[in-house]
Amino acid sequence: AGCNAFDYLIEGARVTAVDFNGAQIALTEAKAACCQHVEFEEFFQIFAKNDIDLFRRKYFEVIRAHLSMPSQRFWDSHIKSLKSVLYSGTSGFLAWLICRV
Repeated sequence: AGCNAFDYLIEGARVTAVDFNGAQIALTEAKAACCQHVEFEEFFQIFAKNDIDLFRRKYFEVIRAHLSMPSQRFWDSHIKSLKSVLYSGTSGFLAWLICRV
């Protein structure tokens, strides 16, 4: 979620991104908050190593305060039931399935 927008930002562009999927928006906001407010090692552990426990801890300690109200509501209602940061949505399931073939 938000990977293309983040790629453009790295190149120095100003980006306005739109998505109809509230879960994608919430994840993009969480990634942006992590980029700004957690250490690189923690960001890498969460999003590259799929450390859901660290994400939960950082969400309540740091990330939540930097999200919009709709994204806070999304994470507040879903964070405890998530088993994975990477493989929770439809495309995540498809990626998991393809990696198993």
